[in-house]
Amino acid sequence: MSKSKKYHSIVIADDHEIIRGVIRDYIENTVLNDGSVMKLLDVAENGLEALASVKSCKPDLIFLDITMPLVTGADIIHDVRRWSPNTKIVVFTGITGAGILASIVETGVEGLFGKGSTVNAMFEQIPKVLCGARYVIPPIINRRFK
Repeated sequence: MSKSKKYHSIVIADDHEIIRGVIRDYIENTVLNDGSVMKLLDVAENGLEALASVKSCKPDLIFLDITMPLVTGADIIHDVRRWSPNTKIVVFTGITGAGILASIVETGVEGLFGKGSTVNAMFEQIPKVLCGARYVIPPIINRRFK
């Protein structure tokens, strides 16, 4: 992030209102360690809206539900990489199958959280992801990448 830019631009793409609300609250109420903040650019409730948001906003980060209506999260990941290659992708999912989760990780997403993850895990890891780190829920690391 350049010195003149004091915020990280964010798009939320999830079809569950409660998840969007939790992420929105986090974005609107968090100051990162470097003094920067996150700025919510758009909220998408389905895959088509998510694609339109990424294409027009080119955010620094998208919070993405992998099972979205109209366009799948996997297709969205592919298009984000094509249209906005610098956008970091953080996936929130209720999927628990190790094979599917591993295939999501292998797409190169910068973050993968289960919807059962703690809010504290998100608070701890998202600033690191914004700075270039990668976070994958521990059960996936333990089962697949040892």
